[in-house]
Amino acid sequence: MNEKKFSLTTSHLFLELKAVGAEVERQIHMLNWGGCCVYAAILANELRTLLTKDAVVEIRVIERDHGGTLRPLNEVRQELSSNDLGEWYNADVYFHHVFLEIRTGGCIIHTDSEESHYTMNSDRSKIAGHCKIIRPGFIEFDDAVDLAKQTRWNLDFDRRQIGLLQMIIRSWANHIRATYDVPWARPQAEPLFKKAEPQLLDKEESTYAVPAEGLINIAQNLGYAIAA
Repeated sequence: MNEKKFSLTTSHLFLELKAVGAEVERQIHMLNWGGCCVYAAILANELRTLLTKDAVVEIRVIERDHGGTLRPLNEVRQELSSNDLGEWYNADVYFHHVFLEIRTGGCIIHTDSEESHYTMNSDRSKIAGHCKIIRPGFIEFDDAVDLAKQTRWNLDFDRRQIGLLQMIIRSWANHIRATYDVPWARPQAEPLFKKAEPQLLDKEESTYAVPAEGLINIAQNLGYAIAA
């Protein structure tokens, strides 16, 4: 007999986003010092197949508030000859932080690995923090994926952790499919980082080593099933 599944309400989604963020923060070191775009792209890749077709998942950007008017990201992108991170910098887009905006069920949720917030206004929420501002517009998904794969971000984030990060988020997505009634869900998307294998880093080769208990315990910490 199959266990009864729950409806994936916006409240459940909100709590699940906080849960996966907490697990990622526990396992991935220095993520928001060069890896926030990676997190946003991988999570968006899963949410785009998990949520209803009328749900909107956008990659948003936070900048420092210098008192001037910030041009919308979409407008800036149209003027760039490529999606190279250096071109964005030259156009005064510095990606102080990258996060996801999810609009579903009449609610707006802003989320990253550290926090999730309900908000009534897409361009204002607690996720921006003090002396920072949410830049108007958003990064197209394909551009965000391309940016996440570029290596000119803050080097404090050890990119060898990307395979592990991807495993945790894909395992979380499997948990959502197994726990909630999501008849609208499409087949799971292909992983963005196909060659990034989950690995344990020796302490001698990285100061950001994964704890020694091994990969099998990582996604199971919150009851997730390890993805095949």
